[in-house]
Amino acid sequence: MSDKPVDETQKIKDDDVKKHQMEKDISSERQIEESSESSKINNLGSSYEINKKIILDSDTELNLSIPSNLYIDKYEVNRSLESDSISLLNFLNNNNESEKEETVDDKIDQIKDLLENHNVLLIQGNTGCGKTTRIPRLLLSKYKKIVCTQPRRIAAISVAKKVAKDMNSEIGKLVGYSVRFENVSSENTRLKFVTDGIILKEILFDRNLKKYDCVIIDEAHERSLNIDILLGYLKRLLKIRKDLKIIIMSATIATEKFVNFFNCPCVTIKHKTFPLTNYFIKSYEPTNYFEETLKTVIKLYKTEPTGDVLVFLTGQDEIKDAYFTLLEHLDNDKCEILMVFSTMPPQDQELIFKKTNKRKIILSTNICETSITIENIRYVVDCGRVKMKKYSDSLGIEILDVVNISKAQANQRSGRAGRTQPGTVFRIFTRNEYKNMIENPIPEILSCNLNDAVLILKSLGITNLKIFDMIDKPTLESVNNSLEYLFITRAINVKGEITLFGKRISNIPLDANLSISLLASIQFGCFEEVSTIVSMLSVDQIFMDITSTNFLYKKYIERRESLKNNYSDFVMLLDIYQGWEKTLFDKKYLKHNFLSTRNMWQAKRIREQLKRQFNIKNSSNRENILLAFCAGFYPNTAKLVEGSYKTIFNETNCYVHFTSCIYKKYSKYILYYSITKTKKEYLRYCNEITSEMLCSVLKRTIELEGTGKKGALKSFKKNKKI
Repeated sequence: MSDKPVDETQKIKDDDVKKHQMEKDISSERQIEESSESSKINNLGSSYEINKKIILDSDTELNLSIPSNLYIDKYEVNRSLESDSISLLNFLNNNNESEKEETVDDKIDQIKDLLENHNVLLIQGNTGCGKTTRIPRLLLSKYKKIVCTQPRRIAAISVAKKVAKDMNSEIGKLVGYSVRFENVSSENTRLKFVTDGIILKEILFDRNLKKYDCVIIDEAHERSLNIDILLGYLKRLLKIRKDLKIIIMSATIATEKFVNFFNCPCVTIKHKTFPLTNYFIKSYEPTNYFEETLKTVIKLYKTEPTGDVLVFLTGQDEIKDAYFTLLEHLDNDKCEILMVFSTMPPQDQELIFKKTNKRKIILSTNICETSITIENIRYVVDCGRVKMKKYSDSLGIEILDVVNISKAQANQRSGRAGRTQPGTVFRIFTRNEYKNMIENPIPEILSCNLNDAVLILKSLGITNLKIFDMIDKPTLESVNNSLEYLFITRAINVKGEITLFGKRISNIPLDANLSISLLASIQFGCFEEVSTIVSMLSVDQIFMDITSTNFLYKKYIERRESLKNNYSDFVMLLDIYQGWEKTLFDKKYLKHNFLSTRNMWQAKRIREQLKRQFNIKNSSNRENILLAFCAGFYPNTAKLVEGSYKTIFNETNCYVHFTSCIYKKYSKYILYYSITKTKKEYLRYCNEITSEMLCSVLKRTIELEGTGKKGALKSFKKNKKI
């Protein structure tokens, strides 16, 4: 390959790199953190309540009293399985000495035999070996009804369609799928592919999963929040369902945690691929990784005339920027530039699978890392980063941040090439950066907001979180912060038990804060408006992507500005939807206002489903919209302090995003939807509120709950400089 943008001499075999120590350091830090939190809770003594004071201004403050028994002071660890783990690992090593290539069909008899004597089986095989499409299908001869979970919507749909086609069955009959807001299955469906969130919702109505004989957890190595909760619940369920069979499938070789957690055997499928060559960048400025990635793609395209290219970027914003840049530099008659990320409509995501005579350049997030297999990828360009949700216990905010990937993720990305021919990988990070990467990605449960997770566990009947067994325990502070939130919003009572209100929240296919706002809108008489806004917030960016170099950019900015009001981004979303509704959903309205056709129609479908689920009529009151959102998003409140904003609960410095209706308005108090971190913390979808609105909503919460003498918010009033 001529004029390569990276150093050829820095080739490296992935399996020659020694294990890094970083994971142990992270574990030690967590132990120290949990010990500190435990001491803080234990020092409460016999005090029944913990008082939290939030000063809104000189004459208004909130005094929140939380029962101390609500908090967790320590975990009770179940160590009954530790004695068997070493012998099992020795069994695994001895059982997989053969180096010859194996297929799923070669292993299926062994898999069936092991399931005769074990309730849980771990299957390890790299992506592309056929475990996702072949194993569930082959097990139908043994089990009547199987459910197979996938971490992403696109994987559940695409795998279900492929398996149905392979079995000469119409999708939705013998083989089906179920994802959020879409169910293509029937009572006669024997093999169903679902997202992990869907099966957790199913458990709410069928605690023992009676309709399934076998549950398969695919891509377990991704360790999403839902996967970890599901694994913990299934382990608990095995005490009741002695007949239930559980298969855990992982694409990485780091299987010890799963083996130790379930005390189960493991089958490894050795699926050989074509040779891979990894190139590391020789030197670069890490902050310019995006530009270096695009330079590499352009040079690769011009110097190597054949072979499809898969490019890993951190998120849809980068993908869209890359898309328009590459359109200007590549020959569009000879290549097809495709995008794929999780919030894209399914029909757009599936374009990456379609055959074409053109050379494909696929721009992807980590969605293509393991969940799906794309044929004929010869080159991979890996930016070496990923967007990760990080929740700060001390700041009380969740931030979507760009972080370095782990070695396991780097190796998974490399493995996307070399399926059908020798592959080449260009890594936009140095050899030394690779050596310093952590071995495996940090499980989501250790890094994200746990409000939804704790609510799910409470909904599943897990009243005592101390003894709920999980592969990795979240920090005590994270759990206790979520218990506080759910308690104040009436989702759980003083004993930590889920309330009727909490059960209603958990039955809505939305995040907890959106669900609470939706339920509050019924009380405030504005369900019509809030359900519309919630639907708009549940889809990707509603506006088209028009870059500053586009000749329509000036008109695009003018139209966006014309749609704004002077006090609320939420109300702006409502006005946009109602404007479209008045035209009887005419596509000309969308085109005129530079609105995304697909995303607006997706919002319409979500809204219609919510209206069917609630069947609320004649509930319209625009004046109470922001009151309803205060009920669900009260922690997302900030006040103006010397030209910038500070969140009222943690005093985090932040700034209103320039796309907001109230940008540069400097309202005294604002309610925001989310925080995006770039060079600063920017607040997205901001709304002007008053301290009286916030007090009114939280006071109404207490009165509705009727907690009595020792309730949620013991004192809640206006004080004169107390």
